[in-house]
Amino acid sequence: MLRVTSREGIQKLDDNLYFHQGGVALTVSGFEDGSFEKWRAVGFDKNSIIADPMFVDPAHGDYNLKLESPAWKLGFKPIPFEKIGIVK
Repeated sequence: MLRVTSREGIQKLDDNLYFHQGGVALTVSGFEDGSFEKWRAVGFDKNSIIADPMFVDPAHGDYNLKLESPAWKLGFKPIPFEKIGIVK
């Protein structure tokens, strides 16, 4: 379930990749009937997609994206984990 708590948060929702599993429709909490299709019809998430992000090996903790991941088409920039945290 997608939960938005402010108008500002709503305005930032575009160009997202939603990873949805289980065969149940994606819903938007607090929006009309919760229909993601109606949400998009009024202009939110207009460039977002629902797809598998295609992680390299999530079962073993490798959440890097494969080259064919749809996230790249949305302009995803990898987080430089090697530059985060305490350094010598």
